[in-house]
This record gives sequence, structure tokens and C-alpha cells, in this order.
Amino acid sequence: MHYDDVVVKRWEANGYTTKPRRQSRHKVFQFVIQGYRRQLCQRMRLPDGIKDILRTPDHESSWERIELLRKEVRNKLEGRIEIELETADDREDLASAIDRNADTNYCDAIAAGSGLVPLNSRVVMDPDEVKGFHGFVSKRGAIADAVRRRPLGSTVPILQHAVESKAPPPMDDEVRELLGFGNKDACAEDIAKKWTKGRLTQELYLDKLLVVSRA
Repeated sequence: MHYDDVVVKRWEANGYTTKPRRQSRHKVFQFVIQGYRRQLCQRMRLPDGIKDILRTPDHESSWERIELLRKEVRNKLEGRIEIELETADDREDLASAIDRNADTNYCDAIAAGSGLVPLNSRVVMDPDEVKGFHGFVSKRGAIADAVRRRPLGSTVPILQHAVESKAPPPMDDEVRELLGFGNKDACAEDIAKKWTKGRLTQELYLDKLLVVSRA
């Protein structure tokens, strides 16, 4: 039904007023359609980020699309948001919260007192911006200074519940493996091939991702 909505919206965007004829690969019962249209069950709804990635049925058999989906689900689970630095005070609020961080495990963590970001969130920083700095204090200062150099109106990515933090999201070992946490070089296709309980098919891996995305 999501894919059908995509076709209709694209058709309407081109100025057509009559809905196009389209073929369906599956039979969908009318009561299911009504439940979907009226949003009777919120758990039936896919998050908008997922809909933006899976636009046609063919995308379900594309490892490239599934990898984008994996990253989107990871971001959702870790509470990734974009903080806009609207004013100089906003920028200094965030930078100062990093400077006050005393958690030596995470030099990019946010200390208490920020009016923008929750305690123990982590800043997502481009490695090149802090390249060449060593040691906790040095790296922490480099991250704070990088924030201070950001132009007003720019955004800073934040993980409110990074897996590696003092405020991680609840998850079991299967979800951790499914999303590739603990392996920075992981990709969807490799994760499915090397699945601990036996290789996952593309279809089953996608199904598991979609279940987690609705959690």
C-alpha cells in the first residue's frame, strides 16, 4: 500500500487528476486497506525515513537500499537528531557542555547543564575535524572548538542514546548484531552472510530490520 501511495503521489505531482491503472502482485483485503488508511493501528505504519528509502518493491531486493535502511534504523534507535545553531548562545551552550564533560570514556559526550541537548548525548563529529589530537583533554577541547567554528544556522548531529554511552538504548544481542554495532566496517550484506545463527536470506534480513524500525 505504501508503494501504491508513492505511485499515486508521483502521478498527481505531474498534474494528472485521474488515478493511474496499476497492477498488483498481491491481494490486499479491504479491511486491511481501511485499517491502514485510517491509521487504526499505529504499529502498522512505517516511519517516514523508511518510506523514503523503500520507494518501490524492487528496492526490497537491493542490498544498497537495505544498507541505507540499516543505517536509518541505527540512527532511529540511537535517537539521532540535528541541532541547529541558531544563535551564538546556542553554539556556546553546546561547546561549553562538551568542555565540561568529565567522562573519560567519551570525549564527545555532553555534560549536564546544556539547554539544547540531553545529558550523556554524544556529538557526531567528522574525524578530520579532530585529526591529530591525542588524549582525552586534547580531543575534548578539539571537539568543542570545532563546534565553536561552526557557522550560525548550521546543524550538529547528536546521538541522544548512543549504544556506546552512559544512556544506551535497550537492545538484545540479536539487534546489536543485526545493525552491526561493534563493527564499524559492517554492511547489511556481510551481516546477513555472517549471521551467528546461520546465514540470513535478503528477505529475512529485511523483515528483521522492519520489525526493529517499528519498535
